[in-house]
Amino acid sequence: MKRVMIFIDGSNLYHGLKDFVGRTDVDLGKLAQKLAQDRELVRTYYYNCPVRREDGEDRYRRQQKFFAALKNLPDFEIRLGHLQQDRSGALVEKGVDVSLAVDMLSRAYKDHYDIAVLVSGDGDFARVLQEVKDLGKKVEVAFFPKCHHLRTAADRFILLSEDLLRDCWLQKARG
Repeated sequence: MKRVMIFIDGSNLYHGLKDFVGRTDVDLGKLAQKLAQDRELVRTYYYNCPVRREDGEDRYRRQQKFFAALKNLPDFEIRLGHLQQDRSGALVEKGVDVSLAVDMLSRAYKDHYDIAVLVSGDGDFARVLQEVKDLGKKVEVAFFPKCHHLRTAADRFILLSEDLLRDCWLQKARG
């Protein structure tokens, strides 16, 4: 049986869900199982940055509750970067993309998986996908239609659509 590891770019997924589906309350455990299909899901890694408490107490508490729920998922790990102000005063993620790329590449090198599934639309990951493929691994990208660079770099593209996500929501759709 093929071994799968899933690497989720949390912020990228959040914004993709918001833009393409209009909701963000996806159950990441169910999504990971769906992406693994009938293959062995070895581990899922989730990458994000904690929001700062001073940027909104309610938002901070909701995210902490979300992280706590993720910690209870089996074979699921959270990797956190940090937010930093750039010269213009905007907050930018630091340490997230590099951490994801290092984990994906090092686990491929250590032969921890046969197939990597990247959940992201960030074209900057195209290079690491090629390196993982050069190590003899298969690479799949699961995202919304906008990620041309990743689609061409991957062995397989999985379209995250409302249909695919139908049974992956935490709450029933409000009708």
